[in-house]
Amino acid sequence: MKKILTFLVFFGSFTAFSQEKFTLSGTISEAETGETLIGVNVIIPSLQTGTVTNQYGYYSITLPKGEYE
Repeated sequence: MKKILTFLVFFGSFTAFSQEKFTLSGTISEAETGETLIGVNVIIPSLQTGTVTNQYGYYSITLPKGEYE
C-alpha cells in the first residue's frame, strides 16, 4: 500500500509540474518555394531562449505557459 501511495504522490506532482509548460513546434519553410529551411533560429526574446530547425526544417521548444509575441 505504501508503494502505491508513494507512486500516486510522485505521479500527481509530476503531472502538476508538467501542466506548467507546453511545447511549441512546427516547420519553417521559404514562402515562395515552400522549401524547408535548415538551421533557422527560433528565438523567444522575453525568455532569452530558443532552438534551431533540424535538417527537415522542424523545431520544437518547451516553454512555460504564458503569452508570447
